[in-house]
Amino acid sequence: MNVDGTAYQIEWTAVDPTAAVDTTDLPSIDYTLYLMNAVKFHTCQMYRPFDDEEFTRNLYEFHQLGLEKINSSRLWFVQFLLIVALGKAMVITVKDPTTAPGSLWFQRAMSLMPDFVRLQRESALAIQVLCLVALYLVSVDMKEAAYGYIGQAVRLCLVDGLHRDTPRQAMGEKMASHYRDIWWTVYILDRRLSSMIGAPSSIQDADITCPLPGIDDDSHRGRVLNIHVKISRLMAQILNSVYSVERLSRPFVKIIQTVLRDMAAMAHEMDAVFTSAAHGEIGAVSTVASHINLSYHHCILLATRPLLLHLMIARLRGTLGSNDLEKTMLPQTKGLLDTCLQSARMTLRILSTLYEHHLLDSFLPFDLESIFSAAFIVTMASAIVPSMIPDVASFKATSYRILDYLIRKGNIPAQFRKQELLCLDEMILPLLNQGDQGLSQQTHDHDEVPNMHPLDLGLFSGWSAAPGEGGLSPSQMLNIADQLENQAEHLTSMDRAWAATSPWAWWWERQNDPGNPYPAI
Repeated sequence: MNVDGTAYQIEWTAVDPTAAVDTTDLPSIDYTLYLMNAVKFHTCQMYRPFDDEEFTRNLYEFHQLGLEKINSSRLWFVQFLLIVALGKAMVITVKDPTTAPGSLWFQRAMSLMPDFVRLQRESALAIQVLCLVALYLVSVDMKEAAYGYIGQAVRLCLVDGLHRDTPRQAMGEKMASHYRDIWWTVYILDRRLSSMIGAPSSIQDADITCPLPGIDDDSHRGRVLNIHVKISRLMAQILNSVYSVERLSRPFVKIIQTVLRDMAAMAHEMDAVFTSAAHGEIGAVSTVASHINLSYHHCILLATRPLLLHLMIARLRGTLGSNDLEKTMLPQTKGLLDTCLQSARMTLRILSTLYEHHLLDSFLPFDLESIFSAAFIVTMASAIVPSMIPDVASFKATSYRILDYLIRKGNIPAQFRKQELLCLDEMILPLLNQGDQGLSQQTHDHDEVPNMHPLDLGLFSGWSAAPGEGGLSPSQMLNIADQLENQAEHLTSMDRAWAATSPWAWWWERQNDPGNPYPAI
């Protein structure tokens, strides 16, 4: 396993705040605008890490006033350098894979970064700067450092009260909307980074009264941010319940019921937003819709992954083979596994489409995270319930094809994730029977990548892959949740007492069931 922060060596030394600022070799105004638009394309559709209009105005002032502009706001110059760093990382071809793309500009920016006391003096700009820092750090596989910087942004927001409903009459509609976008960007990044490193979120939803984006802004951009916030909120609920530090306070099945119902409701809302934005019969692939949909399926994988890990433990014990596991599992357990596998499949299909259209993010980490998460699920399932994923060779080959593409782009973290998946392949090899070993060997031969079975282009009509298309529909999710409810109603009082202490109590046929020849696990 690769340790966080070892992909690249990025270090900097703080410059004295009174020292002269180095302004040599800065990009021209035209090239800066090009880089800014690259960052805007890759980030501002899903987040609001900076205000492009305000940045452009300051950029022109900088080219008119020079050092006078820097002296009036050194923090803006830090923002300028960070946008250049991110932009270069997104558009240039990496020549030296040992050096992080854009790192020279990033180090230059960080050497000028004010301390926390000075950041408070320009808090709104500071929060946006910290978001840019977090985005860069998480992209170079320094997730823990990114989590620390977004934590500073959260605290600046809390000090300024951005998590509360802002007084619009006092500050004006435009400024209120600006602060609201800043807050929800920080919120989304905090939730995502918390998920990536397994740390608690910085603030509870109950303490937030800031209106959701899109309430007053009925634009497509506002509605997309609204959906993204809701998915991030659901992700936090999953982390706080399924991955709680304490033992689950209620059976795992109850949590999954709630998640499935919330996901079904979310799917309907997503479908309404993106279908209304579809451009007639063009059927263009939308990166925005694709990435929102990837986040949606990532929530499902997060919620159901513990069940898969529990089944793997049962297999590692050696008491049951894969066929025995399938015979022992209750129908609703298989339904949940199918939900998990459908989301993994759908994730890989969306990523494959982005790959075919040259729309994969080769620097930002979120596509890479989705690839690894889905491939991890598929690999585990191939050893646990191989009959439920007969197309494992095709999907694993697609995973490696996409990872190899990112590696060719100079993405060192992608190389790490590929090594980890290959290691997982070797670890599960003893669990496979003779018939499965041939399949496992086939998935290792990813240099000759078989074409995936033809993707249904209808999946990407209007917007890339609507929820439920090619995966489980909202009605199917609700049906599984209802099945879990029905199972709960048939539990005896003794079973209820057991379920109260064990989150896994409902997934297996009961040991005292005369029709069950296998022991409960």
